[in-house]
Amino acid sequence: MRFYLMSLALLALVAYLGYEVGHYRQQAQDKTIQGLRNSLTSVTDKNNELVRKLNVLGVELEVERLANQNNQSQLHQAIQGQAALKQELSFYQRVMAPELQEQGVAIDDFTVQPSSIPGHYHFSLVMMQQSQRNEFVRGKASVLIFGSQQGKDKQYDLLELDTSVNGPLSFNFRFFEVLEGNFTLPEGFIPERVEVHFSASKPERQSLHRAFVWPLGEQTPLADNN
Repeated sequence: MRFYLMSLALLALVAYLGYEVGHYRQQAQDKTIQGLRNSLTSVTDKNNELVRKLNVLGVELEVERLANQNNQSQLHQAIQGQAALKQELSFYQRVMAPELQEQGVAIDDFTVQPSSIPGHYHFSLVMMQQSQRNEFVRGKASVLIFGSQQGKDKQYDLLELDTSVNGPLSFNFRFFEVLEGNFTLPEGFIPERVEVHFSASKPERQSLHRAFVWPLGEQTPLADNN
């Protein structure tokens, strides 16, 4: 009987110890899980903070990029505006102070600008008299466009093209005159340069010639022959 009682007591002790060990392990596991959860929460919060900072930095960089782009655009516009003002000032200096320039009639400028329709262009031809006498100048101009078509050299007279100009390019001016119009280039034609010829009949007979390279809006004189 005593043996059975001792056995029961031993079993109870083992059961109690097993319960306590299991409970301890469960508590330790719960603490570990809670620690991992806390670590995960902390890492998640830090990650969210980093994402927020990256988003803010991205916005700041985009704002800075747009600001730089805007500054570059404003600088480019300012440079273009300054160049246009210089060109305009030079033009009026030639008109109002001809004594500072080479005397005589001159082909002052020829520009071509593309329209919104492919192959369609707007031209502007400026004739000027750089003389203190300021006599009326009369004459006619011709414009030849040189280039290539289907791999061969080709040239067109402006008046032979589909143009808004009716009749010859006639001029009658005292200081300067601007002749403008529209024209259409044939399909497949690649322009390279433009030659302007002017024949004056008054106040004296005179022939002028000036050539321009094609790049639209950036014509550079190739030669001046009076």
